[in-house]
Amino acid sequence: MTYKATIYQSPPGAEIFGGAVMGIFHSLESDVLNPIMAKYGLTPETFDAGAWYPMQLFYDVLREASQQSFTAGVAIGKAV
Repeated sequence: MTYKATIYQSPPGAEIFGGAVMGIFHSLESDVLNPIMAKYGLTPETFDAGAWYPMQLFYDVLREASQQSFTAGVAIGKAV
């Protein structure tokens, strides 16, 4: 079976390590990104950098951030 990438859609069961995305909370666009992250249940107070999270969760954050602000999408790329 050949995998076909789809924008903002992760393969089933894909996960991302929290430490890899922790910088989003402190990015240059944190005023835009932190409320989006909170909408998905991710706040600096509850986020565990040592945990694994569903990759789709972060694709959803990236998609919404990119829709709200081009620079927010860029900030995620720089923070990760």
